[in-house]
Amino acid sequence: MMKFGLILVGILFGAVTTFGAAQLDPAFGNGGKVHINFGGAGQADFASALVIQPDGKIVAAGRTYQSSLDLNSSNFVVVRIESSGNLDFSFGFFGTRTTDFDGNRDEATTIALQSDGKILVGGFRDTNVSSRFSFAIARYTSDGNLDPAFGSNGKVTTDFGERGARIGKLLVLPSGKIAALGSNQGNDLTDRAVMAVYNSNGSLDTSFGSGGKMILGFGGASYLGSAALQADGKLVVSLGAVFQPCGSANCTTLVPILMRFNQTLTPDRKFGRRQGREYGAAGTEFGSPGGFSTVLVEANGSIIGGGNQMARYYSTGNFASFLTPVGYPVFGLSQKFDGKFVACGSVTQTATLKDIRLSLLDSDGNTIGSGVTDVFGNDDECSAVAVQPDGKILVAGSTKVDESGNFYDFLVLRYNSITQ
Repeated sequence: MMKFGLILVGILFGAVTTFGAAQLDPAFGNGGKVHINFGGAGQADFASALVIQPDGKIVAAGRTYQSSLDLNSSNFVVVRIESSGNLDFSFGFFGTRTTDFDGNRDEATTIALQSDGKILVGGFRDTNVSSRFSFAIARYTSDGNLDPAFGSNGKVTTDFGERGARIGKLLVLPSGKIAALGSNQGNDLTDRAVMAVYNSNGSLDTSFGSGGKMILGFGGASYLGSAALQADGKLVVSLGAVFQPCGSANCTTLVPILMRFNQTLTPDRKFGRRQGREYGAAGTEFGSPGGFSTVLVEANGSIIGGGNQMARYYSTGNFASFLTPVGYPVFGLSQKFDGKFVACGSVTQTATLKDIRLSLLDSDGNTIGSGVTDVFGNDDECSAVAVQPDGKILVAGSTKVDESGNFYDFLVLRYNSITQ
């Protein structure tokens, strides 16, 4: 169901303060920012993911609440923005499209482009049955309408049972099939990473796993961090998981794990250290527990995992080196064309205030430039980062527009550079 409301686009007002080496692009939106409120006061709108089309237009996805007091009021929201920062009125309803699955809580967390220009958006929906969630995917035509050739009127949901599953990453495979990866919480409150594979029409690919679905991990707790495709079409998945055999006395701690699948979606048993070869996995035990929230495949085939800590792996899956910590949890990681990297996250300034932090790293992972962006003097968060072909940097996230309440705007920023 499409819900229409007042769309306020912040391209005419508002001040942005930047500290350090990150320089916003004044030719984009209002001084480098586009912030959108989809329904006036009381909204809580977030951008969770973004992708750059071949024509340079920017597609961002996230959630919009019809009421900040009702968590069950959220819907998928997709926005397409011109390279100038203006909404693309040829897409959806004046540049935006909201999608409601069942009248309950729906949130988009990831986005992917098909080669035919269609747009896939994944996340979760509330089934309204004992607080259970299920995978939710919507596919849109290039003009922003739901694609009737996909699932049921453009929408697909998949239930993994127990307390429910949420998609964290959506990828279009070289075969044209669609991989959706996320985490499913059991009735025992233990998370387990899961994957579902779909045919191009939205039906489950029953040749994969059990009826198109698979639990990832090694028998214990696990959760999805992210996933990426290699140039050869192999799929790299990052987890936080209990790794068995884990090679230490403590085999109950969640550690960062990388898994790799062949194009046939069978585990790549040539990947990872010796005890991981049965699974096609590699594990690294850091000084503190956790996993990688983002993963990046470099042009040379090496793999970088980022989160509270960062590490590089050879293309074989063997551990290469720790990277210098940037000083904050990394939620977005993208490689520039000169081999440098851009990392994005949020830094806590006070007990109640966070700002967006963007860092430039050299090929060895050393921070060579960094800057902080404060949009309205309140909370700002980064969810994703991408680098345009011209080297400009895009960030998706949210900005709190009212210090007295939980009123957030959907946010996209563009930076010219991060100076060294």
